Amino acid sequence: MKLNIYKLPEPKIISEIFNRYYGREDTDKRFVSSHWKYHSSRIRVSIDYNGNVRVLRGSGFGLMDNTHIFNKIVHMICNNSYLITLPDRFAIKNLMKLSSDLLKAVDSYLSYESFRQLCSLNVILKHFNADKRDSIAVLMIGDGYGFLSAMIKVLYPRSTIVLVDIGKVLLFQAIYLQRIFRQARHHLVFSPENATCSTGRYDFVYCPSENIEALNDIRFGLIVNIASMQEMDYKTIMRYFAYMRSHVVDGALFYCLNRVKKELPGGEVIEFEKYPWNRNDVHLVDEECAFYRYYLSLRPPFFHRFEGPFRHRVTVLCQK
Repeated sequence: MKLNIYKLPEPKIISEIFNRYYGREDTDKRFVSSHWKYHSSRIRVSIDYNGNVRVLRGSGFGLMDNTHIFNKIVHMICNNSYLITLPDRFAIKNLMKLSSDLLKAVDSYLSYESFRQLCSLNVILKHFNADKRDSIAVLMIGDGYGFLSAMIKVLYPRSTIVLVDIGKVLLFQAIYLQRIFRQARHHLVFSPENATCSTGRYDFVYCPSENIEALNDIRFGLIVNIASMQEMDYKTIMRYFAYMRSHVVDGALFYCLNRVKKELPGGEVIEFEKYPWNRNDVHLVDEECAFYRYYLSLRPPFFHRFEGPFRHRVTVLCQK
């Protein structure tokens, strides 16, 4: 995907992430699973001396490219095949309409990846009771291109969205969200010295996964993880749960959508039920995910089932 991006509100954020995670090979990789070691080697980013992004191609975290019309048609058919079976189809259609301007801002379209994020958002909204005028903090763990973060920001304009991801992928979120929200306040956390991001101070906070413990002055009302804990080893998953439990407000919701069982390239098998859930957690939703079962493509046999079932939970997290 070719881009020319000029006058981003915080171009320094882009250059700092790029220099740290693309300009050197000795970056701390303790929190990068075997899955992401493979996919991060396939990511392609090029930035010129003026700070313009010339090449931006991800791997392993969805699609946002303005692709060929035939691919768009396939995604539209896939989206509609799910939509006709879902009981909340009208609410999802409203979210689809709301998302159109966001997608246009980054020259994208409603791919199946974006569609299923809207389906997840619909599930969240049925249980998340925050008022749109409230100053709330939302933690997004692994949000790909940042599309779901953008949607939550539109719905809750006074929210502070904290995005945590491995450094190479975090760059994509910082680029896309700055293109959509040019007037917003963006902030990058690299150390405890610049980690102050209390609710309401910034609109978007970008935090590399190895620095999450530096975010100690904020408490979250909503946490979201979609299809990324399944790519982590258990040590990393436990680290995230420990952080979440010690940084949530009373009654905070955690939306978790991941494979029931998945074997990582390194051989470790990760199971949803073996995440460090607590017997005092309250699961408001706990079921197989109805909008994460198959996808369509131009490659034979055109209809593809995922390698295993996906499960999602809306959980009131027990505090530490």
